[in-house]
Amino acid sequence: VADFYTRLGTKASSQKLARDAAVAAQLLADGFSLEDLTFAMEWAVQHVPGVTSFGLLPHIMHHALKARHNAQHAEDAKRAAKAQLQTHLRQQQEEQARAQRLEAFRAALAAEAIETFRCQAVEALAHEGYHERALGYSMLLKIRLEDLIEQAFLRAGAPGEQAT
Repeated sequence: VADFYTRLGTKASSQKLARDAAVAAQLLADGFSLEDLTFAMEWAVQHVPGVTSFGLLPHIMHHALKARHNAQHAEDAKRAAKAQLQTHLRQQQEEQARAQRLEAFRAALAAEAIETFRCQAVEALAHEGYHERALGYSMLLKIRLEDLIEQAFLRAGAPGEQAT
């Protein structure tokens, strides 16, 4: 209680201090913790213009504790968002590094290997009933060829890669 008046930069009479000590005791009896009282006192001094009496605390306790809860909730949300952003950035970096390794693998393939993959892609599409004159065939062939190259990349045991 005396700390409240010290924070305000004022002094209180012994009668006032005794009355305010009874208010504090009642708040503790009502289930508020000493931490709650201390926070509410500090909050009142900082956020309630013209506060001059500790006796105001019972009337503003819920406002102060709500402000504390909201601040804690906002901080928790901020931490969660930061962690999610870090996870996303890490995943993005990993995917970029993987794409670079796959591109390097693709660039290192001999022309004969690429032609072999292309023949395998043509055979697979024919087996599925697609022929060269089918609408979108060239796109399907390109996709199948890329899939075969990626499978070879995974089988080659590129660092950090696993075949699926």
